[in-house]
Amino acid sequence: RRDSGQYVLTLQNVAGTRSLAVNCKVLDRPGPPAGPLEITGLTAEKCHLSWGPPQENGGADIDHYIVEKRETSRIAWTLCEAEYPATSCKVTKLLRGNEYIFRVMGVNKYGVGEPLESHAVKAQDPFT
Repeated sequence: RRDSGQYVLTLQNVAGTRSLAVNCKVLDRPGPPAGPLEITGLTAEKCHLSWGPPQENGGADIDHYIVEKRETSRIAWTLCEAEYPATSCKVTKLLRGNEYIFRVMGVNKYGVGEPLESHAVKAQDPFT
């Protein structure tokens, strides 16, 4: 993406030199969604996540988002939403007392983008 811009091609031989300006647009996977990844409505079983669209879309529209969660005591991520169309979603099936990290990735026709991760939060009811 940073390599997009104007390049000058210069050809030279015994007959002379010729230059030509070429505009180049690099197409790629999207950058991370705009943060922070906000967590609201946290209870022992669910929460609501919201984020902004990526500042760099890779030259193509964002098709959808992938939302994942991970218990801080584990290594593997668990899929919450595979093809979510909006920039906010409800995450369910949290386990009371467990600590979670969430991440969101934008997807365009060139692939899955870089993730935006949340801070760790504990699944518990408010005021308990």
